[in-house]
Amino acid sequence: MDTGLYLKGPTPGERAAVAFNSLTLPTHLSLERLVSVIEGLRRRPIAIEAAGFLSGGSVCGLWLATDEVEVILHAVSPSGLHRQQFVLHELGHMVLRHDELAVPLDYVGVLFPNLPAGLVRRVLARTSFSDELEATAESLADLFAAAIRNSAREPRSFIAAMRYAGGGSIINICSTSGLVAFEDNFAYVASKWAVRGMTKAAALELAADGIRVNAVCPGETETPMLLNSSEPGTALPPESFPLGRWAKPEEIASAVLFLASDESSYMSGSEVVVDGAYTAA
Repeated sequence: MDTGLYLKGPTPGERAAVAFNSLTLPTHLSLERLVSVIEGLRRRPIAIEAAGFLSGGSVCGLWLATDEVEVILHAVSPSGLHRQQFVLHELGHMVLRHDELAVPLDYVGVLFPNLPAGLVRRVLARTSFSDELEATAESLADLFAAAIRNSAREPRSFIAAMRYAGGGSIINICSTSGLVAFEDNFAYVASKWAVRGMTKAAALELAADGIRVNAVCPGETETPMLLNSSEPGTALPPESFPLGRWAKPEEIASAVLFLASDESSYMSGSEVVVDGAYTAA
């Protein structure tokens, strides 16, 4: 990014627009994803903390830039939107690189003789001492807030919610009928093979959004539907399975839990077969 972004454009709004358009932001933006983008831009982590000493009046936030970490302190507020705006304002200063504007060393030394000059210069360069800088940062914060709101207003599908949250895990329940065919079950077998195909296609399509998609393929399981069924041929007998029994519901649930957890964080487009070695033959 050009270090002179804060100088481009005759108005604060136009300068903010230049800075906003220079960023490569994800389509589905959240505060957390924005912070991640700016951490990459600044090449250091960003720590965000509430600070009781900030009044929430004329000074709602403060950014302290060091060589190791960026620290954003914001006023305490019961409103989540207000707290977000305080943080977005400081993030705007970061993107605009207002810490690179110099404040004379003699001015710093007289006012704050006991503090590191470099840190004080960075803070003073972007507080209420400069209305022009504040207006530009607030304009950029408004653009960030609008992008986050627009992401939240997309169609309320569970995929949209996962994208807005920054990722997630989808687990489809398939079947061993999606791995091998059975006679007299044309529609059922076809639908389970379709679930496998959808799982793999969705895994590729959603990977960029941090969404993993996997499937569990259970064999016969001790559910009320099978245990209480009187219709012949509904299920394979337990002795058909190499382990000599049907699965317990908890064993299927454990596979689902594994795929939902961070323990499977690098698995996507996969199938976990829980069938007592039936399809291994």
